[in-house]
Amino acid sequence: MSSGAAAVQAAQGRPRLTPGSPLRRVRKYFAVARMGFATATAYRKEYMLRSVFLVLILYVFTVLWRAVYSTTGTAVIEGFSLRDMVWYLVITESIVFSRPRLASRIDEEVKSGTLAYTLVRPYSYMLFHYAHTLGESAARGLMSFLVGGAAVTTIVGPPPFALANAGVFVVALWLGATIDFLMTFSVGLLAFWVEETSPFVLIHDRLLMLLGGMMLPLEIFPPLLRSIAGWLPMSMVLYAPARLLVGGGDLLPGRVFVIQAAWVLLAGAISVAIFRAGAKRVTVHGG
Repeated sequence: MSSGAAAVQAAQGRPRLTPGSPLRRVRKYFAVARMGFATATAYRKEYMLRSVFLVLILYVFTVLWRAVYSTTGTAVIEGFSLRDMVWYLVITESIVFSRPRLASRIDEEVKSGTLAYTLVRPYSYMLFHYAHTLGESAARGLMSFLVGGAAVTTIVGPPPFALANAGVFVVALWLGATIDFLMTFSVGLLAFWVEETSPFVLIHDRLLMLLGGMMLPLEIFPPLLRSIAGWLPMSMVLYAPARLLVGGGDLLPGRVFVIQAAWVLLAGAISVAIFRAGAKRVTVHGG
């Protein structure tokens, strides 16, 4: 670039992007995230089917919880009114419905040898999938929340959220999505050593649903199980973000962020170690 062109660019306030500049690398992964978002919104038929299934699930749970509240003769259970409980389910179900089949993709790329070609491309394999997963999850989660929210609004009323909780919810949701990505990514990488990873995927998904507070907030759990689940990464993916938005009760945002950050570091270290060990097998065996 000539000095005159550089001066014009500087005057316009645009940074010069060299091939290896940090800004260019960040923009590259933002582009991947946008691609994931666009991919999720492109399949309208799948979206409609998932929406119908989500509405059915929410309707069934609303009827069940209405019967529970009616039987107990109380308007509040463990700090949740009926409306709080149903909207809590809207959030957790939307998060679960937003999760793409990441482990299956990694599994297939490892088995087919596609990963061997991907490793030589000018981007991080792990960050590529992270950005794409976040973009795709954002689209799926937003659509699920809008559809589910519209359905339950006609049944139990508008959301009981306080606008002040939106900021901590977004942060907790992002950290929880990062934890879930790292765990799922690690499960998919087990394809380097085992022929079939679907049993591990099933175990991971069931633990997330049972201990993550998808169907029941942790306040409903027995005291010992609640104490244990409150420290596990599964609850940091589903329960913590949903509880902070509905109304945290005794749940403190600072405590949640510290636990989530610790799990991000631990799960990140494990996933990087597994990926490096698997990449060596690709190098040794030729893909």
